[in-house]
Amino acid sequence: MICVFIALSIYGQTRTVKLEKGRYAIKEILASIQTQHQVIIFYSDDVVLDNMHFQVDQANMPLTRLFAEMLRPYNLGVKNLNNSVFAVFSESSSFSETKDTIAGLVLDTLGGAVEFASIRLFDQNKRLIAIYNTDQNGTFFITDQLENDKNYHVQISALGFKRKEIHYRHPDTEVLRKISLSHDQIQLQAVEVNAKRRPFERIADRLIVQVEGSVLENGLSTLEILQRSPGIWIDPNGNIRLRGNQHVQVMINDLVQRMSSEQLAEYLRNLPSESISKIEIIPNPAAEYEASGTAGIIRIILRKNSLDGFRANLLARYLQQVHDPYYNVGTIMDFKKNRLFLTAVAGYLRNDEYIYASNDIRYADSSTYNSFTDRYRESKTYNGRLTAIYDVAKNQSLGFQAILSKNRTDQDFYTDNTHFLKQDTLFKQTYNNWLTKPSQFSSTLNYSWKRDSLGSSLKFLADYVRNQHQEENHYTLQNKESLVREQYINYSPSKTRIYSLQTDWMQYYKTSFNWLAGVKFIGTQRDNEVIRKNFLNTEWVTDPGLSNEFRYSENLIMGYVAFNYKKNKSSAKLGLRAEQTHVNARSLTSTERIQQDYLNLFPSVFLQHEVGNQHALFVNYAKRINRPSFKNLNPYTLQIDDFILLKGNADLKPEIAHRVETGIQLRNNMSIDIFFSYTEDKIFLFTETENNKTLVYQSRNFPYSMDFGTNMFIPWKLYTWWTGQTNAMWYRNVFQMKDTKLNQQTSEIGIAQFWKVKKWFDASLYLGYTSPRTAANTKYADQFYTSITLSKRIAKDKGKITLLFNDLFNTAREREWTSRNGAFVDFYQKRPTRTFGLSFSYLITKGKKLDDKKVEESTKEVKIRAN
Repeated sequence: MICVFIALSIYGQTRTVKLEKGRYAIKEILASIQTQHQVIIFYSDDVVLDNMHFQVDQANMPLTRLFAEMLRPYNLGVKNLNNSVFAVFSESSSFSETKDTIAGLVLDTLGGAVEFASIRLFDQNKRLIAIYNTDQNGTFFITDQLENDKNYHVQISALGFKRKEIHYRHPDTEVLRKISLSHDQIQLQAVEVNAKRRPFERIADRLIVQVEGSVLENGLSTLEILQRSPGIWIDPNGNIRLRGNQHVQVMINDLVQRMSSEQLAEYLRNLPSESISKIEIIPNPAAEYEASGTAGIIRIILRKNSLDGFRANLLARYLQQVHDPYYNVGTIMDFKKNRLFLTAVAGYLRNDEYIYASNDIRYADSSTYNSFTDRYRESKTYNGRLTAIYDVAKNQSLGFQAILSKNRTDQDFYTDNTHFLKQDTLFKQTYNNWLTKPSQFSSTLNYSWKRDSLGSSLKFLADYVRNQHQEENHYTLQNKESLVREQYINYSPSKTRIYSLQTDWMQYYKTSFNWLAGVKFIGTQRDNEVIRKNFLNTEWVTDPGLSNEFRYSENLIMGYVAFNYKKNKSSAKLGLRAEQTHVNARSLTSTERIQQDYLNLFPSVFLQHEVGNQHALFVNYAKRINRPSFKNLNPYTLQIDDFILLKGNADLKPEIAHRVETGIQLRNNMSIDIFFSYTEDKIFLFTETENNKTLVYQSRNFPYSMDFGTNMFIPWKLYTWWTGQTNAMWYRNVFQMKDTKLNQQTSEIGIAQFWKVKKWFDASLYLGYTSPRTAANTKYADQFYTSITLSKRIAKDKGKITLLFNDLFNTAREREWTSRNGAFVDFYQKRPTRTFGLSFSYLITKGKKLDDKKVEESTKEVKIRAN
């Protein structure tokens, strides 16, 4: 028995840690140790910092040696509490007290040292100044410079001891020399740590929504997470806005989703929250990001692989939309063997819904038009992704990724319309079958070379995207009195091909300076047709006046350079991006040609200064661009019915936006921002009437648009089990039309609350409201939205079931008013937004923990314009 005990003890002391050679963050290594040896390691984020790294030169290292070599350079130590619990601490005993340093000692009532006690220092206004920890000898050092003749408050706490508070007036620090803590009457036999992240975190240039490990991962779709994120508003159609009426760019793992707004909404509805790690909201992107998107970027980061071996996450979701169903199923599978990493994702979504709409138009000649439409929509979406990464060497990797998305939407419209003229009244019935079949395939080849242990790297990326969009509209119009019937079909197929090449160089130095640079080429080919056929004399005849074939070619050559420098508490980031655009497009039907060749420079400046340990001031500027979509540049005319007409605009110019933001970051992540944006040649969808009858929709350039306002983000915590945050924004939008100047102020507020009832369930409540807003000559009604989720883990935490209740008061709707030249349009549409449903997920795992591998994609601007 003695021999066995000695052998086990020796084994416990000589445990090894398996790591691939390379440079790792110390936090990453500590997480790997916990997984491989099933131990718990305690440390404070104030002790182990994010920028602490260690170079692993040996694949298998003894645990004791790894701790020593990894922690000693940072003056850190580790304490083995019971062979399964370790604590990392700062060896502050190596410091000696100086004029600006206060030394103290924390003991228990028997005179023993209290290790790893937390020392919190507050000023006279009860604001937290700093946090310290005692070492294994119970010693702590306060190194912050404090003001004489000021009152300070010190709070001392440690596990198993009663908390103690001490007030003193600086520099009389005698009460801190020796502090005695009393043992707590409640002795803990075991500790279970089950932490939930705060969902939102604000840093200088972006807001980070932490999905993984927070209550937001409980059975939601990515679109619903965005709807709950500060500063983002999503209308019932799924259109995404960020800070006013500006255009936003959505990225998933650094790949811009180049889809129409409707396709993107369906895709995000099919992407479950369980696959998301975090979402970054970047209102003013820097030079390394493409300049497209005048309102900034929403960057979605997919969750990392977590197993060395195999993992499968099975997902299912069902919603009842009044009388119609919505459901999607899918799976996410990860596998690793030796140097090969594989990820496969598959999903299916079915969405049936009934939509009601009405349209009331009053014309300049006092005639009116009224319509009532019953719309039945059936949509099916298929998604698949395959990712493969192979490490060709310890610092080089080669990756390939393929993504396929297919959708089929079949809609039937039944409309009763009445046109009241001066001398007559026309009653008509319209039936419309609208079939769309968009599909998109993208592939990416990625090579990455990590050049040194500081993080310097070189990357090459090559992308190919093929987007096909099949669309046809079958119309039947019948006069109720004369029984005259009219039939016609609109076909509008399109095909887009995008090629991209990119390389990026990142150079880091041991000083607080680094730079990065890159070049990129994107080539786009677009074929688009509009074919109108009328049913005349028992046969279908092509209408050349409403038919058009359009071909579009665009080449983008881009380059950027950026410099980062930090000294003490001030930091600066300067960047410059250049984008050369060459457009050659022509209509094969009308021989009309579009040729554009222009160079744009996009400077960016980011400045930040830390005030104390809790606050930061920042100011930044960036120039952005929004190019017209390929479809809008096509000079087509598409007739929907007798009263609605869609037109392209070959004269559209890109809009250029200048954005300035400043603000302050306060304690507990509370922040206040002020923003201003000036946009030249602003693109708006404009509405007007022709011949007192037809309503014409066309995108046009307006001379300018201004947005300015303020945004306040306030996270709060009432109890350990009840947290939340409030985001409030006010902005005013001013723009110039040809004959008038319009402006509108808008307020938005979102309140999210989260409850965690231990061993029972997690719950969340979201309330969102936006006041009326204006875009071009259309005014949009206010919106109020509510949502509740209840979630519980089952099957030993491998399964999760979630109840969802959306739009409880059934207030989400589309209401628009448009006026122009004496005509007034009142449009209303209601979708089945009040829904309830059930979400379920189950995780199957086998293997050990591994690092994430992902493929970066190079196509960052064109695909969103493909529809």
